[in-house]
Amino acid sequence: MVIVYDTTEKKSFKDVEVWLNNLRRLIQKDVEVFLVGSKIDLKKERVIAKRLGMQFANKNLIHFQEVSATDIVSTDSLLNKITSYALKENTSMMDYKDVSEKEHGCVRCLIL
Repeated sequence: MVIVYDTTEKKSFKDVEVWLNNLRRLIQKDVEVFLVGSKIDLKKERVIAKRLGMQFANKNLIHFQEVSATDIVSTDSLLNKITSYALKENTSMMDYKDVSEKEHGCVRCLIL
C-alpha cells in the first residue's frame, strides 16, 4: 500500500496518521506500507522536512521514500521497490476493495 503526502502542504502530512490508521483498520492481513513524500522538486515551497517523514515511517515500521514527478529516477526507484515487495508476497492486483472518500476521509483508498 502506498500513502502519499505533499511536502509543500502541512495538512497533507498531518493526514498521514489518519490514513495509516484507516488502512490498518480496514486491512485484514499484514501488508507492506510505503510512505511517499511528493513534490520534492519544489524546494522553496517545501514545508515538511525529509526528517519528519523518515521519523514517522520508522516509528510506524513502514517504508519511506521521497519522489518528484520531474525526476524519473526517484519515481522508478519507488515503483521497483513496490513491485519487488508485491512479487515477494504474491499479491494479486485483481483482488481489491474500493473504499469511498466520504466514508474514510481520504482522496481514494485502494485496498489490495
